[in-house]
Amino acid sequence: TNSNHTSPRASWRRGARKAAKQLGLIPVGSIGIISRACRAGMLSKDDAIKKIKMLEQESTLFISSKLIARAITAIEQFEK
Repeated sequence: TNSNHTSPRASWRRGARKAAKQLGLIPVGSIGIISRACRAGMLSKDDAIKKIKMLEQESTLFISSKLIARAITAIEQFEK
């Protein structure tokens, strides 16, 4: 296999992030959206953690176990 090959999905995400930055927007992924909803009080910590775990188990996105663990730790440390 060619190690320089990227999936069309990964290429699309990079393009979307680049376009957002060119427009002055800050790209935020799924975990960032869930974390922000939790901080804003729109999701409880338990619900946010459940949704992040669901991303890892059910999503077609590649999300590393290390990132999932860091996100859960960060949410557990949120203060209200």
